[in-house]
Amino acid sequence: MPAWQVVIAVAAAFVLGHYTAQRQMAQRGREEGQGQAARPMLATPMEEQVAARLAEMSDAEQVLAIANGHADSGKHRVAVLAYQRALELGVRSADLLTDLGVSLHALGDDEGAVARFREAAALDPKHAESRYNLGVVLHEGLHDEAGARAAWEEFLKVAPEHEKAEEVRRALGELGTR
Repeated sequence: MPAWQVVIAVAAAFVLGHYTAQRQMAQRGREEGQGQAARPMLATPMEEQVAARLAEMSDAEQVLAIANGHADSGKHRVAVLAYQRALELGVRSADLLTDLGVSLHALGDDEGAVARFREAAALDPKHAESRYNLGVVLHEGLHDEAGARAAWEEFLKVAPEHEKAEEVRRALGELGTR
């Protein structure tokens, strides 16, 4: 489906009912034993309609494009739903899990973010971004300096020349003075 058709389909979904998607997601979350962090509550009817449309989609590439677009524009609740839909469709990559973790962190779900970063690192032992973000969330979000140190040391082992390596070395130096 061309991108313009996706935009039209999503826009058409806005016209449909306002609260159905939120109720369905809340029910599904209860059935799966997941709390609000796993299925974020949606704040606007637009978000609810996008979520309903995502549930109907079967093209993983389109779902990922929607997820990345929403994450890039700061709409992390919908991004999380789209990343989760991509996982349901069988997409499994360290990049997807890391992006999901970043959006979870943006929503305040630091534990969920850490779990996704660890999952990404286990899936791809050379994935630098998951280790970098794991360190950031452990340090800034959960105030786990030992965990942050371990994550960032792994980051430097995996990618010593990465564009963020110097920043990580400085952060590790600051942790060493505490």
